[in-house]
Amino acid sequence: MAQETNDSQKIQTEHGLVAFFDILGFKSLLRANTLKESLAIIDNSFIKALTETERIHKNLSRLKTFVISDSILVALPMEQAQSAANEAYVYLFCSFCQFLMLYLFYEGLPIRGAIAVGEFHIRNENNKIIFAGKPIVDACEMANAIDLSACVIVPASESNVLSQVTTDLFRIHATPRKAFPKSELYLLKYGVKDHPFAREKIIEMFNAHGKHLDQSSLSKVNNTIDFFGAMWRG
Repeated sequence: MAQETNDSQKIQTEHGLVAFFDILGFKSLLRANTLKESLAIIDNSFIKALTETERIHKNLSRLKTFVISDSILVALPMEQAQSAANEAYVYLFCSFCQFLMLYLFYEGLPIRGAIAVGEFHIRNENNKIIFAGKPIVDACEMANAIDLSACVIVPASESNVLSQVTTDLFRIHATPRKAFPKSELYLLKYGVKDHPFAREKIIEMFNAHGKHLDQSSLSKVNNTIDFFGAMWRG
């Protein structure tokens, strides 16, 4: 027992930003394509988008990214006290998430995600990814709850994020959630202000790679269309 206590005391935790994303329609993609075709899409679109996003944000040297099946976990350790450096980190972290969402959207792989702040532990040890911490759980649960392609701030983390970046990065939106009424949540803006996606383009991206729309995905498409219509308004 004493040995277990000593080992646990050696485990280092970090404080910072966490984001969790997953691909919408991934099971449909796998059903519609052969194994080789699916792996080609994963390599040429999914992994390529993440690699390019990491390259463009290479100045975020402390950023950690992990791929688990169709999900991406992103973490950025920061100091707990508010500072100019932290403001820059929060902005660049949000920029990373924006670019990743937009790149994957163009690749026909719309994703949904959530951002949280808090204490966590992540390590890659002998090809085993180990992660724990409330912000990871909060981000994962919130990402899985929203019913559209967007990235939301977990409500408990709103003040920590919004106090360090301009609110222009986010839009408060009546956000549909599975099995819950719509909630006013802060969603990360992504896309190009002067060239918003048309309804036809959004439907095309959800249908890409043979992901034929079914009844369960129609609500996500329509909710995403509504969000894109509201994103740059006002």
